[in-house]
Amino acid sequence: MLERLSGSRLKQAVDFSLVIKPQQEGISWEKFIEESPPFSIALDGYVQGLSRKDIIAPRASFDHHHTNRLYTRATMAQVWMEIRQGILETFRSGEAARIIAHANDCDEDEAGAILILREPHLVLTDTRRRLEQFVDVLDKIDTTCATYPMSLTDPVIQSVFWATDPYREFRLSGHLDKKDPSQYVDVIEQVGKRIKRYVDGTHRRQKADTGYSKIHQAKNWVMISESGKQGRIGAIADGHKAIVSARQRESGTWSYVFTRISDNIHYFDLPQFAHAFNQLDEYKGWGGGDTVIGSSRENGSSLNPDQISSVVNQLIQKNLRAIDIKRAS
Repeated sequence: MLERLSGSRLKQAVDFSLVIKPQQEGISWEKFIEESPPFSIALDGYVQGLSRKDIIAPRASFDHHHTNRLYTRATMAQVWMEIRQGILETFRSGEAARIIAHANDCDEDEAGAILILREPHLVLTDTRRRLEQFVDVLDKIDTTCATYPMSLTDPVIQSVFWATDPYREFRLSGHLDKKDPSQYVDVIEQVGKRIKRYVDGTHRRQKADTGYSKIHQAKNWVMISESGKQGRIGAIADGHKAIVSARQRESGTWSYVFTRISDNIHYFDLPQFAHAFNQLDEYKGWGGGDTVIGSSRENGSSLNPDQISSVVNQLIQKNLRAIDIKRAS
């Protein structure tokens, strides 16, 4: 589905359009090259793998999901740097910059990246001073999947929570699972408008909504149900370093997000878990990086929380035994 979003002007026009495909799982760079027209930019997991560019075509992909997230900027931060460093000179058709953004989600990172691709003057003029502060906070939160230590009373943090609330509300309500492209575009627009209000100083602040309940508690990890929009942040604030967030869909399947604060939590081996669940889950589609993985975006998971917990506990015990043996040798 193609949605035309309004362009903006610097010294020249920016011809911007958005292709939003909520039901599409991440594709390969080669398939993206084959299927997309020139001037296409894939965002935040639309293309799997490391960020890359073809400056001749031109095409690009900016992502941080399928790699070591702590060594990679969030997508909005990558796009910020690219605009500052002249990507509009590459993505140009005649007098106008031309960008066709491709996305399969509507989270705050994608919404922010889409905003500044559509309106790069926000990055290239004096407005960038306030926006850069926003990008820095969002980068830390999104890169670490909200495990970065932060003061929940900080006014900038609370401003980011307010700006990104339309997506958080959309996700918590379960509407994310319906994969309605028009709803995704609406969320992207709402978040973009709030980010612009932060830039011009007419924004509001919002306290963190950190409510959650425990579904499964083990010695070294926890499974939670998020009742608050920042439930995982609440679990991190309570000292948990390895978290599974579980949410049942209207269809009866489950959505899972596995998070660890870093690969220093070595026993909570997320690539290993993703491989195991892809063998066991009817819907497969598990994937991510080394600090966050999740079940299939489109279908969720056929495995219930008890089944997930059993597998995780078995793998953790196996990993801890292997570590003890290796350290003793």
